[in-house]
Amino acid sequence: MNPLYADVKHFPIPIQLCFHPNEKFAYQSMKISATSRCKSALNRSDEFGCNVLMYSLRCRRYKLFDLLLNDIAMDIDLRAKDRHGNTIVHYVIVYSERENTELLEKLIEKMNQFRIDVDQRNTFGFTPLLLAIYSGRYDLGLILLTKSNASPFVRDYIQLRSIGDYIENDVKQSKCISKLDKIRPYSNPVTRESIRFRLRLYQTFPSRPETSCSGLNENFFENIFPQAVHDHSGSMRSSILFMFHTNNSMSNLSHLVHHLNQRFPVLNITRRQIKVKIEQSGDQFENSKTNLHLILSFFDPNPRPKAIPPKPITAHEKGLGPFKRAGTKLKICHSLSRSHENSKIHYLTVPTNIK
Repeated sequence: MNPLYADVKHFPIPIQLCFHPNEKFAYQSMKISATSRCKSALNRSDEFGCNVLMYSLRCRRYKLFDLLLNDIAMDIDLRAKDRHGNTIVHYVIVYSERENTELLEKLIEKMNQFRIDVDQRNTFGFTPLLLAIYSGRYDLGLILLTKSNASPFVRDYIQLRSIGDYIENDVKQSKCISKLDKIRPYSNPVTRESIRFRLRLYQTFPSRPETSCSGLNENFFENIFPQAVHDHSGSMRSSILFMFHTNNSMSNLSHLVHHLNQRFPVLNITRRQIKVKIEQSGDQFENSKTNLHLILSFFDPNPRPKAIPPKPITAHEKGLGPFKRAGTKLKICHSLSRSHENSKIHYLTVPTNIK
């Protein structure tokens, strides 16, 4: 037996079946375990919080995933999250096959059937839509926008960026959407650190879905994603984009931009206004809080109301002096005491018409 396979012996039986080299045997055994006493083990997870659905994607056992989602969905908690708050939708974004959108479409349909919110954040503030754009899965991002309630105005908690910021960065790197197919993007200079990161990144995925997943690979969300999110240089994200890049990636990006401009026209308007403001004030307020505020309000449909400046105090509107204040207070006290005495007199008087 492979020594790497022995590392998963402490996992529950359904998760062990995801690592079995014979996928047909794992498929039949999963059916039997779903109808036996092992049904309760379907919702058990590892130390990081990954359940059997997440492991079926990590091992690229898509037949097992389809079986669990369609035939055994009533016994599996689709709201489950790992330690970093990632849902099963986050795992589909990263671990699904390239140019394959069926898994995400079926999952969204199933979650809508059970009325489960698809647009949930993880601990870093990434929703599945924001993660799809961050990873270069533009086709999956378009599906989330069209078939779920995913919001394009969400920003992450680390770098405070929205999908518009990532899309603009990707378009700037490729310079022109019409020439994207001729240019190979994300060709940053290769360094030792980038090579090490890419090796670790490729180790989180099996080489092919047909190969047997007999070893325990690293989890992308546990070891790779936290480090990439805190990288402000963008080199780690470029490695992730390079890994997910296909021949249709840039055409998918152009379709996504077209859909955003049609469905959310306010994005175009705000972008033009902010570009003009930045060009006008870029020389005076370079790298200032003013430009930062403009950038952060790029795709906010309900921006914060502007602070109203206080009215200037004129000469006749100045505050009262100390003697005048004391006089007004005495007048108020005197008027209140007189009204109180009048009310007492009114109640004490006896009507004269009573015999």
